Amino acid sequence: MFEYTLLPDGLVIYNICFFLASATYLILSLTPFDVINIGNIVAISGSSGVEIIQTCSGLAPIGLYSCFVISYPGTNKKRILFLISGILAIILFNIVRLCLLVITEAFWNIHWDNVHSFSSYIFFYPLIFGLWYHWTKINDHQNIVSIQERSVV
Repeated sequence: MFEYTLLPDGLVIYNICFFLASATYLILSLTPFDVINIGNIVAISGSSGVEIIQTCSGLAPIGLYSCFVISYPGTNKKRILFLISGILAIILFNIVRLCLLVITEAFWNIHWDNVHSFSSYIFFYPLIFGLWYHWTKINDHQNIVSIQERSVV
């Protein structure tokens, strides 16, 4: 779905996945593990690695978060700052999630499917809900529907 929206040749998606693989490699290279990065594949030596593809890009959670923030009233200045900070938080959480997947694949391979299936629910959705809840609270003082009382005189 995203490849037709962003660019038919898939270049944007590839660059996002390449960035996420590079960031995951950078974080894991700070650990004592011997980490390998080839394109959009990140592995710990001796394991087959994790390929970061379009469904790992985090674009769906970013889209969900953006729709929540855009749909609720607030000033545009706050909205833009909140969108940027929330998207950065989702990207950082995604990189942590990808590091966890690489480590799981290398050392607990039999649990990889479970970690892969549930990691999105554990990382993204509580974060998105928390950010959206915070967005509604900081804009709670605004009246969503402006109804003025009219006198019957």
